[in-house]
Amino acid sequence: MNKEQYLSVLRNLYTKLQVETMTRYAKAGILNEIEKEKRILSLASGENNAQMLGVTKQEEAFTKPASIVDCASWEISSNGNGLIAVCVGCKLAAMCKKLETPSPCRMYCLNGIEGMTKALKPEALFIVKSTLWSGENCTVEVTW
Repeated sequence: MNKEQYLSVLRNLYTKLQVETMTRYAKAGILNEIEKEKRILSLASGENNAQMLGVTKQEEAFTKPASIVDCASWEISSNGNGLIAVCVGCKLAAMCKKLETPSPCRMYCLNGIEGMTKALKPEALFIVKSTLWSGENCTVEVTW
């Protein structure tokens, strides 16, 4: 197995593990509690995560983690006083839908992105307009 194949297997195993945890948390009746705790942790660790990933610009909070895990495809545009990020494809959301788990969008993606964007600009507003879970795309507006 070459390095590309090995990396692909690791990425897919990581995504599968996220799907499995969604299923287990939901079956145990603790998903909502864990989502709340994970959001608090994601916001508190945003600065550390940004540093670890080399995120220095708002748009990189969307694109760097997605490229590392090879899960989501974000398109970023400027709106004058911030940015608009749109994702039209996400392996995690697709896999969770297929296996009928609850939505993973906040817990495994959006909370972490929000934490990093707020670490870079604490005054930033992070507004989720839609997600792939319930719509045709995931759209997030970040303003400052």
